[in-house]
Amino acid sequence: MVEAELPRFDAEGLRVHLVGQAAAFGAVDKLGATALTRVELILFPLVVAILLILYRSVVAALMSLVVSVSAIVVAMGVLTSISGVVQLNIVVQSIATMLGLGVGVDYSLIMIRRFIDEVDRLDRDAALIKTMRTAGRTVAASGITVAAALVTLLIVTLPVVRSMAIAAIIVVVAAVLTCIIFLPALLYLAGPRVAAWRVPWLPRTRERARRRWGRLAQITMAKPTVALIVTAVALIALTVPAFGLKTVSGDPSVLPKSSSVRQGYDLVEEQYGKGAIEPILVAVEADEPFSGTTDFARLAAMATGFGQLDHVARVASPIPILQAAIPVDPFAALQPINFQRLAADSRTSIDQFVSADRKTIAIDIFPNERAGDSDIKTLLREVRVVATTNAAPGWHISVGGVAAVLFTANERISHATPMVIATMLAVIYLLLALTFRSLLLPCKAIVLNLLSVGAAMGSVVLIFQHGLLADTLRIASVGPIQTFVPILLVVVLFSLSTDYEVFLLSRVRERYQQTGDNTGSVVYGLVETAPLISGAALLMGTIFTAFVVVQLVSVQQMGLAMAIAITIDATIVRLVMVPAAMRLMGRWNWWLPHGITTYRDSIRRRAHDPALSQTAEEGA
Repeated sequence: MVEAELPRFDAEGLRVHLVGQAAAFGAVDKLGATALTRVELILFPLVVAILLILYRSVVAALMSLVVSVSAIVVAMGVLTSISGVVQLNIVVQSIATMLGLGVGVDYSLIMIRRFIDEVDRLDRDAALIKTMRTAGRTVAASGITVAAALVTLLIVTLPVVRSMAIAAIIVVVAAVLTCIIFLPALLYLAGPRVAAWRVPWLPRTRERARRRWGRLAQITMAKPTVALIVTAVALIALTVPAFGLKTVSGDPSVLPKSSSVRQGYDLVEEQYGKGAIEPILVAVEADEPFSGTTDFARLAAMATGFGQLDHVARVASPIPILQAAIPVDPFAALQPINFQRLAADSRTSIDQFVSADRKTIAIDIFPNERAGDSDIKTLLREVRVVATTNAAPGWHISVGGVAAVLFTANERISHATPMVIATMLAVIYLLLALTFRSLLLPCKAIVLNLLSVGAAMGSVVLIFQHGLLADTLRIASVGPIQTFVPILLVVVLFSLSTDYEVFLLSRVRERYQQTGDNTGSVVYGLVETAPLISGAALLMGTIFTAFVVVQLVSVQQMGLAMAIAITIDATIVRLVMVPAAMRLMGRWNWWLPHGITTYRDSIRRRAHDPALSQTAEEGA
C-alpha cells in the first residue's frame, strides 16, 4: 500500500525508497513470485524438448511431464493447507517447483523406461507387475532415502530452514506417490502405446548408446585404480575452495541492484553508514520507574561503554536530553510535572526511548557494519558484556534488533550442523544397507557423495564468493554465501546424489543375484542405467540452472550448486568412480557378517518352504 504511493513523488523531483526489514521481506516476496512465473515459462518448453529427446515418444514425454506437474500441484496444495499452522518462507515455492520437476521427472523416467522395455516382450499385466517390482521398488527406496535425509534438517530450530525442509520433504513424497500410484494407472491404460507417436526426426539410438556406455565400462574396469585416482584428484581440487567459505546472514544484498529497496539501502549506507538502518537495540527494564542519580550514572556509563566499542559508529539514547533538562537529577525530568515543562521536541525524543510507565529505557547502537556482517557477532557479545557489567540489581537486559536476530539464527545453524550431518549420514547408511544387504557399499556411497557435494560447494564459492563467471551467469550479488544455504545444499545434494546411487546399484544387484559375477554385474548395471542417469541428470541440471534467472542470490546459489552437483555426480561419480570402486572391492561389495547372512537365509528358506514354517510354528 505504501509502495504504491511512491511514484507520485517522482513528479516533484524526489526519489523515495522504502527501507527496513519489512520492506526487504516484501521485495523478496514480490521478486520471488514474479521470477517463478518467468522460470516456469522458460523451463517447461526446455523440459518438454529434453523429454522428447530422451523418450523419442510424445506419449511417454507427456506422461512424464503430467506426473511431474501433478507432484508439484499436490505438494503446493499440501503446503497451502498447512501454511496457516506452519510458517513458510517465500522460497518454498521455488523449492517445490525445482525439486518437484527434478525428482518427478527422474522417478517417472525410470519407471516409464522400464515399462517400455518390459512391454516389448511381456503382456501388459506382466510388464506392469515387473516394472513395479523393479523400478517401482527402486523409486520407493530412493524417495524414502531422500525424504529421510531431508527430515534431518528439522533439527535446525530456524523457521527459514524448517520451511524449506518441509517443502522439500512434501514434494519428494508427492513425487514418489504420484509415480507409484498415478503413473502405473497411466502405464496400464497406455500399454504398448506408451512408446507411440514417435518423433520422426529423432532416430532410435538405444543400442548405440548401450555400446558407447559399454566401452566406457570396459575402460573403467580395465584400469579402475587409475580411473579412481584421476577423478578423485579432480574432485578434491574443486573441493579446496570450499574451505574458504564465508557466510553472511540475510541482508539487502540478497536483492538485485535494480530493486528499489536495495537502492534505498545503498543510498542510506552511502550517506549515513552501513548500520544506519538496522541498529542494535538494548532494552533496560527495571522493576520500578527509573529514578535517582545512581541509576542514571549506571545507565550513562552503559551508553558511554557502548560508544567506546569497536565497530560502533554512534549511540542514540535519552541520556543527553535528560541530563540537559535537569543536570542535578536527570531522571526527575521523567516525572509528569517536569516532563510537561520540556520542549515538544525533547518530549518526542524521550518518548522514543522511554516507555510510558518509565520502567523501560531503550538504547540504539548504530554499528559501522551491516547487521549480517561477521564483525557484528563480536560486537553483540561485547554489547551484552557492557550492559551486564553496568546493570544495577533488578535490571533486566535484552539485546535485540535485526543483528541480534541474525546472530541467533547463525548460532542455531552452527550448533545444529554437526548433528544434522551426522544424523543424515547415519540415516542414509542404514537405509542403503537395508536396501542392498551390504555393510560396505553404503560406506563407499557416502565417501563418493561427499566428494561430489564438496566439489559443488567449492564451485559455489568460486562463482558466488570470488565472482568467477558471475557476469556471464548474471549473478545478483557477489560476496559471502547466505548462512542457511550451505546446510541446505549439503543435505539436499547428498539426498539427490543418493538417488542415482540407488538407481545404479539396484540394477547391479539385480544382475549379481542372477549371475554372481561382480564385474559383469557392474558393467551390466552401468550399461543399463547410464542412459537413464545421464538423461535424468540433463533434465535435473536444466531445471536447477533455470533458477539462476531468479534475481535472489540465495535461490541462485542453491539452483546453480544443485545443477553442478548433479552434473558431477551423474558423470564423474556415478559413471566412472562408482564402477571403478566396485571393481576394486570385488566380492566385498556384498559383504555381510556370517551371522546376519545365516539368519537371512534361514528366513528365506522358511518363507519358501511351508513344511519348515509349520515345524517352526509347532516348535514355538
